[in-house]
Amino acid sequence: MSDYSGFTYDYNSADKDNTDTFTGNLILGTTLTTPRSLDRFKRMNDGADFCFNHLAGATADIYVKCDGQKSWQSLGSVSLEGSDRDFVTVHLPFDVRARFFEFNIESSDAFEFIGMIVQNFEFDGER
Repeated sequence: MSDYSGFTYDYNSADKDNTDTFTGNLILGTTLTTPRSLDRFKRMNDGADFCFNHLAGATADIYVKCDGQKSWQSLGSVSLEGSDRDFVTVHLPFDVRARFFEFNIESSDAFEFIGMIVQNFEFDGER
């Protein structure tokens, strides 16, 4: 599956590895504010909206790590279908508190992440 120079263009857009499925991950880190806010806790108590390109039959699992925890906390699973538009926006309710958040979007299906919208969060002290 390559040209005479060895370039493998098809592999870059494939969702299988030699016909075997693999799990793809996207890890997104954020403080939710300007760069100088690592000393303040933020609380996301109304969850967030996750936007994906519409893909029939695809699902994704979403996890979070707060302030460098060792293990991922599951926030839930979302479906990437069921929209009239080209993209799907899914609200995932959760309540987490941290200075720095890492979100892990994981799926064995192909997925195209567009963005994450946090409608509400509040500053929750410095300790």
